[in-house]
Amino acid sequence: MRRNKLQSGFTFIETMVVLIIVGIIATFAAITLSSFTNSPSLKDTAERFKMRFNAARLQAIIRPANIGILINKNGFQMLQLKRNLKDKGLKWFSLYDDKVSDPNGFAKMTVKTAQNKSDTPQILINPNGLATPFQFTISQKDKTKIINITKAGSVDIK
Repeated sequence: MRRNKLQSGFTFIETMVVLIIVGIIATFAAITLSSFTNSPSLKDTAERFKMRFNAARLQAIIRPANIGILINKNGFQMLQLKRNLKDKGLKWFSLYDDKVSDPNGFAKMTVKTAQNKSDTPQILINPNGLATPFQFTISQKDKTKIINITKAGSVDIK
């Protein structure tokens, strides 16, 4: 079919391709800009801790090993209780292939927890998945989330 020389413009397909490309670019821009926000939301931080706690619990069961969670004002670290070869005693070591710790996970937030020695984990997860009952709070501006860990190894966020 021949086009009349007086007809000009874009076809429907051309218009749709341009709209799809613009949509893809806008999606990437939104994702990039969201990563530059000043601080993560309190709810997201609490949920991220819950997911990482569950991953540590699974590691304790699979390895089998005693896994400890050390919580400080900036974040949390997963440790494993191992025999120290120097003095034949037990000592907490960083996990060999640690993918669950988040040492800066609570940055720009206030963490309230029971005081303890700086190198001793507050939460212990044993090889059958049971955990030390523990509760701590994270706050950001005027919002607070209470994170409660039960003996059965579940995490409740209030």
